[in-house]
Amino acid sequence: MKLKPEIKQFIKDNLHLIDTDDWDAFWGLVEEEGKIFKDMLDVKDLTEFLLDCGCDTLKNSKVIPSGYLCCSDKSEIKIPENINYIGYRAFSNMVNLKQVTIPSSVDLIDDEAFYKCTNLKEVTILNPEIILSFGTFSGCSRLMLLKY
Repeated sequence: MKLKPEIKQFIKDNLHLIDTDDWDAFWGLVEEEGKIFKDMLDVKDLTEFLLDCGCDTLKNSKVIPSGYLCCSDKSEIKIPENINYIGYRAFSNMVNLKQVTIPSSVDLIDDEAFYKCTNLKEVTILNPEIILSFGTFSGCSRLMLLKY
């Protein structure tokens, strides 16, 4: 989605942290004085949209929510150091994902967090005591290297 630079800047300046499941708060922000930014009406993935606008949706969070980047086209992910939990299917169906780095701060990865990331080849986990839940890497048929 192509957004006008002034809309991106407005969002970046006014949206410091948003729960990626809270559409009401998001729309409350962009409906300032009853004016909805028309080119935002087709937003399907709020997380991708906010990241594209330069908003760090995890800046003040300790949790990556369920479905966070589900179906995103990113090829590499480095989980921030402030995160200690990765939610259910947070990165599922990311078919272009090839490499993931999980910092020592992460204690728990919920069920199927990387479900069907079919091109995922390398995962680096920096916490040797991390808890991997049911099917964390289920459907990751090309996973060749899991480093601790």
